[in-house]
Amino acid sequence: KMADVEENDLEVDEAEAGEASADAAPKDKKHNTGAADLERVSDYREERIVKAKKTYELTPKQKEANERKAQRAKELAAVVVNSADIDLIVKELEMAAEAAEHALRENGGNLVETLKRLTN
Repeated sequence: KMADVEENDLEVDEAEAGEASADAAPKDKKHNTGAADLERVSDYREERIVKAKKTYELTPKQKEANERKAQRAKELAAVVVNSADIDLIVKELEMAAEAAEHALRENGGNLVETLKRLTN
């Protein structure tokens, strides 16, 4: 009887092993499909990152324009303006102090010329 029990156990183990391998094959296939999907998503994301980096690169014309703006800002910062002139423009024309100061700097600190340009 002991031999019969061992044979039955062996048959059951082989049957379970067959079922397990049959179940494992579809799972492996599903897993591989998921990996392929993940690879496509990763590739798509990497492509978008590369494209985004390219859009942030400045063209030579843009670089030149930025350099000109920086140079102009330095020139304007060097212009001396009188705070009383700024206050006068702010009070009379009802504008922001920053805008009044910028207008004065654009006109070389000349109050009369600045007023003419701002009122015309």
